[in-house]
Amino acid sequence: MVRAVRGAAGRRYAFVTPERFAPSNTYVTVEGALALRNHLAVRDVLRADPVLRDEYARVKRHAAEVAADINEYISLKSEVLGRVLERAGLSEAERAAIAETNAGIAGRGAHG
Repeated sequence: MVRAVRGAAGRRYAFVTPERFAPSNTYVTVEGALALRNHLAVRDVLRADPVLRDEYARVKRHAAEVAADINEYISLKSEVLGRVLERAGLSEAERAAIAETNAGIAGRGAHG
C-alpha cells in the first residue's frame, strides 16, 4: 500500500510495510525534491564526519529509549538533525520546511 505524505516538497510517497515484515520506512521521491536532498544530506554529512555521526547515533538511540511517542522522539533528535542539515548547506528556510514536514508526519504540525 502506498500513501502520499502531504507537505513533502515535490511529493514523497511512503510505503506501508506488510504485516509479515518488521516495520520499516521506504520512500520514493522526485529527483531534486527537498525530501530527497534532506535524506542524501544526512547520509553524506554523517559519512564524512564520524564525530557528528556518533553524536547523531547516540542522540537517536537515547530518543528511542526514552521517548513516549513519535512526537517526543522527533523533538529529542531535532537539534542535532538541524546541525547535520546546516553542515550539509541546506538553508534556514529549507531546514524549517523539513522540520515542519517531520512534525506533520508525526501528526503534530499543520500537515498532520
